[in-house]
Amino acid sequence: MVLKIDDPEFIALIEKGIHLDRLEKRLRPELGLGDYDDEEREHDGYSNFSDDGFLGKKENLLEIIHADWQTVEKYGTSHEEIAKALEKAIKKKRVPNKRYKSIFGAVTLGFQCCPWECEEKYALGNMMAFIHHKSLSDGKIHKLLRYHVVDKQPRNPATWEKFAILTELHPHLIRAHYFFEGKESPYRTDPEFLIKALNLSD
Repeated sequence: MVLKIDDPEFIALIEKGIHLDRLEKRLRPELGLGDYDDEEREHDGYSNFSDDGFLGKKENLLEIIHADWQTVEKYGTSHEEIAKALEKAIKKKRVPNKRYKSIFGAVTLGFQCCPWECEEKYALGNMMAFIHHKSLSDGKIHKLLRYHVVDKQPRNPATWEKFAILTELHPHLIRAHYFFEGKESPYRTDPEFLIKALNLSD
């Protein structure tokens, strides 16, 4: 059962040795400072920050993870089970639920490391996948991809149940950090959507 959001044990699980303030700086999107050294300084000195961000400029990491954890529990699954199923889907380049379609390897993004600077082996974020409900038309899909991937616009909560953009780094973020990315990140993979697409719900 998920711990209370202010429980020191829960906070320690999320921080993993890096204070929340520092973590949130690393997870923020590019701030538009114009100078890379200034950007790096504002991202806790973390040089591999994501231009689009793992978290919105004002989002609270604990609140995001805690709310998503409650969703995971609601469906009677676990972060480990989701991560395993997602790794399998990435390897097979398709999701098991036939009501969903997937486009794997749609765009190569370069290499994105884990902001927690984990030492264990994990897949880097160097391939983008797009999973969507079959109810979306091809025209709508292309429009969404352009809006979020090309124009770098944040996700609209109304679309979370229809599609998800993810990378090979997501299984690690979910397994090790209970993190599906922030609600303002274009790469958020809503847990409820993912659980359904991976056939982890009744």
